Amino acid sequence: MRGKYSFWKNWPHYIGQPLGAAALLGLLFFHADYFFSELLVLSLGSSVFTLAVFPRQPQSSPRHLLGGYACGVLAGLLLAWLKYLWPETPLFFCLAGAVFVAILLMLAVNCRHAPGVSLALAVFFSPEPLTASALAMVSIALACLVKESAKRWLKDLA
Repeated sequence: MRGKYSFWKNWPHYIGQPLGAAALLGLLFFHADYFFSELLVLSLGSSVFTLAVFPRQPQSSPRHLLGGYACGVLAGLLLAWLKYLWPETPLFFCLAGAVFVAILLMLAVNCRHAPGVSLALAVFFSPEPLTASALAMVSIALACLVKESAKRWLKDLA
């Protein structure tokens, strides 16, 4: 392929941007075993992929990332709270509810970011939902800060 997104034409970006994304995740997850749940790691990994591959697209703007994460956090906390109040609530109802509320909030405030939905589930399943929520928001804010700082050197890869 010799088009706009040709690997051989833009190989420094195709090597450098994923390498930078991996370094960023390495720094964010340096002590992941102490602070992060596995589901939270998956959500942040997906978001960093979006930042590295689509740095100039609307879906990687801080509005979409931070807003999508905020919606996911709110949905996860709401359903975790409901499960705490009514422990007999079926798990499938809570999971479907977390997904529904996260998507609904993202659509309502126009900040669509798919990993925010998985974050809702990560917060719901976390033994400490408030801590998981704070870690997720701080991590995505740092990732957005790094991406925005390096944006002039970044290129869309797909």
